[in-house]
Amino acid sequence: MLFRIVFISLLLLMLAACSQDPPGVTLESGSYSVRISSDPDPLEVGERAQFTLQVRDRENAAVGDCNVRLLQTMPGMEMSTDDVYVVLTPTGSGRYQGTSHEFHMGGDWVLEFELACGGEEARTLTLERHLEWPE
Repeated sequence: MLFRIVFISLLLLMLAACSQDPPGVTLESGSYSVRISSDPDPLEVGERAQFTLQVRDRENAAVGDCNVRLLQTMPGMEMSTDDVYVVLTPTGSGRYQGTSHEFHMGGDWVLEFELACGGEEARTLTLERHLEWPE
């Protein structure tokens, strides 16, 4: 009897862990839901980040016909990469991945993801992140 209780408890814990959303943030834009995650998370000074976007439509179906690119800037600071977009590559099932430029310094960063799907006009999703200087 004790074995059954332990087994059922472990099974419930595993199911709960599997049902949680992966790390990241979900933004809505028109008829799309976009889940944005990064590795590392949180972002780190002196590092590049691998970004993954999962694009879904209103019916929660994966959207695989998008052009996605990233522009990262630091307001108030001129960077050589201020006008250089990073193109994210489709990896299937509505996922797009790409590696950012290096985050050169701590402070406030703006990440603009430009998304153009199915021949529609491009729309921009914006994330603001504050990076702490390493100690």
